[in-house]
Amino acid sequence: PNGLDCSGFVSWAILNGGFDIGDLGAGPTNYNYELPDTGEFVKLTKEIIASNIIKPGDLLSMQGHIAIIIGIDENNIYVAESLPRFRGVVANVYNKNKISKTFSHVVLMDKVYEIDGNLTYMW
Repeated sequence: PNGLDCSGFVSWAILNGGFDIGDLGAGPTNYNYELPDTGEFVKLTKEIIASNIIKPGDLLSMQGHIAIIIGIDENNIYVAESLPRFRGVVANVYNKNKISKTFSHVVLMDKVYEIDGNLTYMW
């Protein structure tokens, strides 16, 4: 209802967080995924999740969809995403052991956010 699809919402959230990633949208890339060229595009595996390199602000992707991580605790990853079936932007909780059944890749945004250096595990 607010006119933001998933990539529009994620771009808007990053911009309003103080980081201008440009007008990337879902446009043509070497991948069939949304916004993969904003950071390091990595397959989401149990090993990556267990390594603790994923942080709030990183992006989760599956073919045709992108979301942003807004929090992490011992068991869960909290994700903000624009989902038409829920009529807009929602925050969802995904169990770390099951999240790779929903999302296939993570976009690690360290290079984008490195100038800030103010990481917290809940946005």
